[in-house]
Amino acid sequence: MQELRKSWEFLVLLIVASVLVTTVLTRVWPMRLDAERAHVAAVTGNLRAALGMRITALVLSGEIAALEQVEGSNPFSWYESPPANYRGEVEADGAIPAGEGIWYFDQSGRCVVYRPRFPEAFAGARRLRFKVHPIPRTRPGTQGALGNFELGALK
Repeated sequence: MQELRKSWEFLVLLIVASVLVTTVLTRVWPMRLDAERAHVAAVTGNLRAALGMRITALVLSGEIAALEQVEGSNPFSWYESPPANYRGEVEADGAIPAGEGIWYFDQSGRCVVYRPRFPEAFAGARRLRFKVHPIPRTRPGTQGALGNFELGALK
């Protein structure tokens, strides 16, 4: 009788634990996609800020001619210390770094690349690419402005 009671208690404990684990996983598992999207937004926001500071530094130091070199440049090179998951610059014939959740600069395409851990967070995209490019002067508010560049997503 005692063994039957212990088996019954174990079965109830197992059912309760299963319900709790299932509940937690259904709530927490989708958050990994939101966390990755937030990571990409934070890093690209920091890259945009670094771009703005670089342009400001060039304009204030009178190096207007150097603004032409900003297009297609590696914004991670302006960081004092890039993120831990940044793998550096990859040459055209070089090996693409292995792994997921990493950033690198593709020298042949002159763009920053992110390889997501969870591609489903980005409509199944295996690579997200961003490039520093000039803002067209036809855009409102850009006429006559110096150093109009942005970090834009590529398709």
